[in-house]
This record gives sequence, C-alpha cells and structure tokens, in this order.
Amino acid sequence: MGWQEGNKLTTELLSFLSEKNFEVDPQLTGEIIRFDRQGKNNGWFVGKEITTKSGKSAIVACFGDWKLDERYDFLSQGEFNEEENKELRTKLSQAQKKAEKEKAKLQEIVAKTSLHIFNGAATTGESEYLKKKGLTGGYGERYVPSNYIGCDILVPIRDSSERLMGFQRIGGDSSKYFAEGQKIKGCYHTIGNTTDKFVIAEGFATGASIWMATNITTIIAFNASNLKEVAKEIRQKYPQAQIVIACDDDRFSPKNVGIEHGKDAAFAARATYIIPVFKNNTENVTDFNDLHVKEGLGEVKKQFNEHKFEAPSEIIATQNTGFHTITWERGREVKKPNYDDLLQYFDR
Repeated sequence: MGWQEGNKLTTELLSFLSEKNFEVDPQLTGEIIRFDRQGKNNGWFVGKEITTKSGKSAIVACFGDWKLDERYDFLSQGEFNEEENKELRTKLSQAQKKAEKEKAKLQEIVAKTSLHIFNGAATTGESEYLKKKGLTGGYGERYVPSNYIGCDILVPIRDSSERLMGFQRIGGDSSKYFAEGQKIKGCYHTIGNTTDKFVIAEGFATGASIWMATNITTIIAFNASNLKEVAKEIRQKYPQAQIVIACDDDRFSPKNVGIEHGKDAAFAARATYIIPVFKNNTENVTDFNDLHVKEGLGEVKKQFNEHKFEAPSEIIATQNTGFHTITWERGREVKKPNYDDLLQYFDR
C-alpha cells in the first residue's frame, strides 16, 4: 500500500514518532532507512504495512538512534485476535532482527576504519583541551591535527575483549564526537593496569584526574547511561575486584543523571559509589576533574582515601521494588518483604 496523508494507520505511526521526538518520513518498504538526527545520520527506521490472513491492515515498525542507543517498537492498535497478534509480533521480530543486523554491520565497518585512523595517529602532541583540564597526557590517547589549535585527541573505545570499536575525538574547544554508528554500549577506555581495584567514571578528563590522584585503574564509560553496562562488564571480568563508581553531580540540571545512573551502576555491579564534594557548592562544578582544577589533585586523592573500598561479598546494596526490597548481602541477592507498602496496597 502507498503512503497516504490522513490514513488512520499512518497517522497513528506519525503520532508515535513525534511522541518519541523523531522526525522522519517513514517509508513502509520493509527496508532500513537512515536519516539525520541532531546533525548526524544516526536515525534509522524500518517498517511495513501488512495485511493479516484475515484481511485486516496493520503497520509494524521499529526505529531509533544508534548513537544514543535508543530503540522503539510500533504495532498498530486494533482488535486483533490471538492468531493475528502472533502474526504481527512475528513481523515485528523480523523488523527488529533486520535493524540489529544493519547495526552490527555498521559497527563492524566503523571498527575497522577507526583502527586504521587510530594506528596512524601520533602518540604525543599538544592539546589545548588537556591543558585546560590540568592534564599532562599519556593516558592512552592519540593526537591528530586540529581545526582549532594544536591537536585534537582520540580516546580509544574498546569492548571487553580489548578490541578497538571506535574512539571519541575531543577538540581543543572541548567539542566531543563519536564516529557515526560506532558501538558504545558496554565499551570503555582503561587507564592503568591493576586488576584488584577499579574506579569507573563518565568522562575522559574525569577519569584521568582520578587515575593521577589515586593510581587506581580507572575505566571511562563516556556517558552516564553507559555506566551500568560498563560496570557489569568489569564485574563479570573481575568477579572479586573492588569497584567504585565516580558519579558526576549534575545538581544544576533538571535531573541529576550523574548520580542517578551512578547509583544504578553501583547496585548492578555490587560496587560502591562516590560523589565529589566541593568547598563552593554554588559554582558550576560537577565532577572530579572540576575538583582537580578548582581545589587541586591533593583534594581528589583525599576524598578517595576517605572512601571505603569494599569487595562485592562485603557490600549490602538495597533497591526498593514496591512489595520487596532487594538487598545484596555478602554476594547474595536477598528479597525482603516491604510490609508498609503491602499494607497500604491492601488498604486501598
């Protein structure tokens, strides 16, 4: 069927796309299309208008943003029987597999291209970004000529097998870019080589400051939403290691994603978390590199020295789920009834 303005099915799809902040002219061909999103060609869509065996029309589609690792599924609303719903779910599953296959193909291309670029980059150079951040270099980064001044740095991004999947390019003006379509979820950069203690941080500069202050192996997750995935990877690789999540304190934002995702990562990996404390809490300073620049590397070291590093078997981590509280006690997950919530529920 063709694309018709006002068609009830397509209007429903357009409304769902808009609700998720995606602007695309969806082609219902069953093939992957890519489109611009926030200045990058990271958006993707695959969908098809189908007719069920009983003659009813429906649209199945999935779409997302490879850079942000977003994915949404769409099924037309309607009165479908069990057999029709099964047929629609099968079609949706086919669309999802096609999208995943295309994503993996793109990630493979980016990984090979990135390896060539990274290996050809210089191991030393002058970076305005590092100077501003109080960093000397030598954290595994590479250098390429900048359009700004001096050099941009390339921070490698590897999976848990140490394979290079891409890199983050950071300019002297603090601009940051990832290669289009590269894999980020669960991937990271490592500074240091100890295997009994780890600190996991969001940003490269933050991680470099922590490593300089503590000499503890520091893992860069690159963004808050990747902290949990990276923490789980490190925990799986080093089951008995002491892990600390270094949270950014995004207290000036509407939502403190740094602390929220940091705590979530700590629970998922049976780790502890630490939040930087500033003498002047009203300044727009949020992470441990800000602490380094404002109050000195000694203050970063002091705050980590005062933090208790714990083995996973020693950690009691608690997460409320309504009727139960899930608690990690000595390496085991324990569910305890939350009686107050139960009473309130049955009193309604």
